[in-house]
Amino acid sequence: MHHSSTAGTGSTAQPSRRTVLTATAVVTAALAAGGGTAYADARRPDDDKLRGLISRMTLEE
Repeated sequence: MHHSSTAGTGSTAQPSRRTVLTATAVVTAALAAGGGTAYADARRPDDDKLRGLISRMTLEE
């Protein structure tokens, strides 16, 4: 059986629409619960990963 996951392979595959919608819902819920502002901090390497993920997110037409 072929496993199609690209996690950890450095693939530039686009995330699925379901992934984008789930991520959007999670971020929205976190902001609503925390009442804060979300932003990427240039001093944190994890935020570079977050920026990269967000930049690859597109909704399928």
